[in-house]
Amino acid sequence: MTESNYKVIFRADVQSNQHRITWEEKCPIQLSAVQISRDTTTSATFLQVKVKNISNDPIVSIAAALTIEVPDKSDEAMPLEYLDTDIPAGTEKTLKPQRLTQANITSCNLVIRRVDFSNKTWHSTTSPKPLPQRQALSLSPKARAQRAYALSLGENDEIVNGAVQDHSGWWVCACGQANISRTTCCKCGMVKERLLDTENEQDLLAEYNDRVDDIYEQACDLSKDDASKKELKKASKLFTSIKDEKDSAEKAKDCDERIQSISSAQSRKIRRGIITAMTSVVALGLIIVLGAFVIAPNVKYAIATSYANSGQYEDAIAAFEELGDFKDSPKRAIQCEVDACEIQVRNALGSDNYDEACKSAQMLTGLDGGWDRLEPIAEAAAESFMQQQDYEKASTWFAFARDTESRMDARYQYVVRHFDHDDLTTYNYLKELGKDNYKDSSSLYDQLYKWQFEFGITTSEQAIDQSTWEGKNFGNVYAFAKATNGPLSSSNSSEKVTIRIEVSAHYEETRSKPERWESSSDQFSVTNNGKAPSTRLVGIIGGSAVYGGADYYKVTFFNNDTGEYLGEKEIQYVN
Repeated sequence: MTESNYKVIFRADVQSNQHRITWEEKCPIQLSAVQISRDTTTSATFLQVKVKNISNDPIVSIAAALTIEVPDKSDEAMPLEYLDTDIPAGTEKTLKPQRLTQANITSCNLVIRRVDFSNKTWHSTTSPKPLPQRQALSLSPKARAQRAYALSLGENDEIVNGAVQDHSGWWVCACGQANISRTTCCKCGMVKERLLDTENEQDLLAEYNDRVDDIYEQACDLSKDDASKKELKKASKLFTSIKDEKDSAEKAKDCDERIQSISSAQSRKIRRGIITAMTSVVALGLIIVLGAFVIAPNVKYAIATSYANSGQYEDAIAAFEELGDFKDSPKRAIQCEVDACEIQVRNALGSDNYDEACKSAQMLTGLDGGWDRLEPIAEAAAESFMQQQDYEKASTWFAFARDTESRMDARYQYVVRHFDHDDLTTYNYLKELGKDNYKDSSSLYDQLYKWQFEFGITTSEQAIDQSTWEGKNFGNVYAFAKATNGPLSSSNSSEKVTIRIEVSAHYEETRSKPERWESSSDQFSVTNNGKAPSTRLVGIIGGSAVYGGADYYKVTFFNNDTGEYLGEKEIQYVN
């Protein structure tokens, strides 16, 4: 069997300087790479194309036009069809290679002519141009630092130093990626509105100063005269984060010196304890010689202490518990449990046994003094998970560290990188963050989960909006509401909202009654069951104009829970 050996004879990609990729404004497909390869044995030549769906909907098929250049011949154009491509929104895909009839191709140009979605089609209307270039954003150092903080990025990140280019129907992200009808960038995942909200120099400076004041005040509160070692560590970290502001650098140094002083005192106490324990063990031999009548319980206590000092915690716990209330045996037994549980946490984290680490950490929190032992371990673990961008685990371990602010930040980081309506973790995190008014979480929640509806009036039960109705048959008129967006629902529960309707009905004059207007109201609940929102119809009134009923209805819809006006619909009887 002959092995193929391909040689690349042409390539254009987004990094290429020799052959540039082009793109037509508002085209849902962006070319990532175009390559022509030739089999050096058989001369069979193939076109290879990688594309990116930069829209917010999955793409079904693509039509393109390829123009190739061949020496001593006029340019040759050929149509290309890529059927059943099935490219999800925001993703890249390498299309099926196309065999070409020419082998000695020197150059080519590929143009997207048509993009098919499941319910619509995009058509080319103009010539493509070079890809949009990233636009730099000029900010002062403090404003740039604040933007980096607001976006949870490093100050040197290209996104922090980039501006959004907003156009009708499309935009270019601060990272330089074009996007079509998307709220988030298909490359970096940043939210468009968040980027736009953090581009104003004066606003950023005001936010920066407010944040520095808050951090400084919090650090001063933590570093009071009777502050613990843990509080001083947090204060030092906060002062260091604003070391160029006020006297923060000096205060951070003072905190570090106080931490060192406390650590030295603790070390001396531990050394004294070790010496005491060693003395007890040595004295054990003398006690045995003196006679059996003094062996218990002092000897048992010394043995238990020896077990504890050598890390034999199970034996130590059993020995201290056997001593009952002798001396501080109950306290020492608990201390051994804490020591053993701490080691289990450390070992589980060290071996990447996450579930076991969480289980042991939870046990440690239930022991007297366990929280204090767990906090430094949990803080280090959480910071490590943050560096790995595993924000769910970071959130859990910041909770074990009792660091609420960092826990919320970890959850926020998860949200901005998983900004997807159907992500249940994003939904749960945004609900919690919104309750605490954390950053712009309420705005992000509304972007993904705010209730949205389709309303209408109909004489059928098919929930198809009508502006008129006719016919002599007696029937009902219905108002309906369909939830097109809303909060996520779990498998065993659903979210719902109560809709209130205010109805105005017009009646023509009859032999028994004058022309008149009548009003009524009603309310009903609409649920949002995951990806299948419900539609709810409610009968406004029975009868038609032919039988003395109303000939015109106007229905106004309100969110009964908030009082918000949602819209209105009308329907007219036509004879």
